[in-house]
This record gives sequence, C-alpha cells and structure tokens, in this order.
Amino acid sequence: MKNFIKAIGFLTILLVLLYGSSVVLRPKNNDEKSGFYRPDVNGFLAEKENTIDALFIGDSLIYTSILPMRLYENYGFTSYDLSTPAQKLYESYDYLQQALERQKPSIVFIESNCLFRDFKIESALGAKVTKVLPVFTYHNRWKTLTWNDFVEKPEYTWINFKKGYKGTDKIKSPKDIKDYMVKKNEKKKIFDIDKFYIEKIFDLCEKNDIEVVLLSTPSMKSYNYPKYLRMKEFSEKYKLEYLDFNLDIDIGIDWREDTADRGDHLNFHGAKKVTDYIGKVLEQKKLVNHRGDERYEDWEKSLVKYRKYFKA
Repeated sequence: MKNFIKAIGFLTILLVLLYGSSVVLRPKNNDEKSGFYRPDVNGFLAEKENTIDALFIGDSLIYTSILPMRLYENYGFTSYDLSTPAQKLYESYDYLQQALERQKPSIVFIESNCLFRDFKIESALGAKVTKVLPVFTYHNRWKTLTWNDFVEKPEYTWINFKKGYKGTDKIKSPKDIKDYMVKKNEKKKIFDIDKFYIEKIFDLCEKNDIEVVLLSTPSMKSYNYPKYLRMKEFSEKYKLEYLDFNLDIDIGIDWREDTADRGDHLNFHGAKKVTDYIGKVLEQKKLVNHRGDERYEDWEKSLVKYRKYFKA
C-alpha cells in the first residue's frame, strides 16, 4: 500500500508538471512564426464564430482539389479545407470536433480515400494524449520561449487567406495516361478501425444537424474500380450523397495539364474544375451568399490576397 501511494503521488506530480509545461509551451498564436503545428489547416481557429458554411475533410487530395476562396469569389459561400497529409480518420474526427466548437457548418464533405487507410488504435490514443498535453508536440519550443509564453493565454489571430488549400499551378503530367478505373469484380476493404471512426463522424454531424457528403476527387494513383464499388455500397448503406470524380462525374480533367505530380494530385487548373462543380452542388443546397455582408470583411481581404497570389 505504501508503494502504491508513492506511485500515485509520483504520477500526480508528473501530470501536474506535464500540464504546466503544456500551458507554457503551447504557442500563443496559430501562425508559423509562433511555432504552431500545421498552421495551414489550423488557420480556421482564427475565423469568426459561426461564419463557415462548409468543411472539406480528408487527406492531401482535399487540399489540392478544393479552392475555398474560389467558392467565395463565385458564390459567396464560406468553407475551409480541414486536410492534412495522409490524414487518418481519428484526425478527421478531432479536427471536426475542434471546428464545431466555434462553427456551425451546414455541410461536411469527406474525402473517401481516408476510409482505406489503416492505422492502429494506439496512434489514436497517442493523439488524444498529445491533444490534452501538447508538451509532447511542442517540447522543442523551450529554446525560443519568451516572458509572454508564461503570462499570456493563446489568442488565435492568423487568418489563412488560402483557407487550407495548398496546391500549385505547376504541371507534371503522367508518363503513361491510361484508364485507371478498369472494371474488376472485387471491392476494396474498409478497415474496422475506419468504420468505427467514420461512424463517430456521422454521429457527430447528425447531433449538430450537419449534412454529410462523401467525395472522391480525381486521382490516377489513389483511386481504382474496387474502391469505387466499395464506396457506392458504403454510401447506399448510410444513405449519403456520393460524388465520385473518377468515374461518375466527368468534369473534363486533362491529365496532361491538370496534375502537379504525374496523376496523383491535381494542380490549380484541375482544382478549379472540381471546385466549380462543388459550387454548383452547394448552390443547389441553397447556401447563403455572404458577399457584401460586413461580417465577412475578412473574407474580402483574403480574396484580394488570393487573387494576387494565384493571379486568379
């Protein structure tokens, strides 16, 4: 019993130290200069409360295929790409949870490629610990600490004018352009851990009265017919709208001009085609046009930067 009490005391002191260190080491702003982890996707933390209409969640296929500022420019719809490289569904769930603390989107698009990415539950648990105790993410910040880190609370002010988009206008076409959606009588497996987390995402959206749309953006390397068959079956099971840009929807993708890395991800030219189609989908869902609304003045400023950056 004496040893047990000592162990409890040691763990309590350790947790207090870790929590205290987390408070100090956590960046006080959400920009790169402050050392914030993945500032591009976390730019949404600085968006005004309840100003985001739609969220796009998923891996790099999202942040290279969806142009939120183009949606605002052409339709006045506000959106954000909550996407990270090789995103796992537990990360998708965490980003969505965090976004819903300040935003009330009416629709969430989920890139289906994440449903085919296996991971261990230990990774999800580790991410939870890191979220509660960010000292494990920001332990190297001790080298650049200032007095403000000890006395100030986090205040996120950096607005990402690209709204999570991270594509390029460079062109690198495939060496061999071929039909990558060749019909096969098989379905790609969705792992049990992915089913668990996608259902958690569905439940979270249902509780918040958010429509869910499944999305498969164009990719010669990430998509094939077995994935397509599985997603058709999956969307029918959960009665969800499914937008497949690899077989069902033809938006005129030219792999000689619309890809930046030989057919895996779209470039800016290809992203415009996907985004324009999404804009029409959102228009049919009667989202509000916020152009001219004073509350969205920051979006007008971002639009100026967007046009200058992309010469759009």
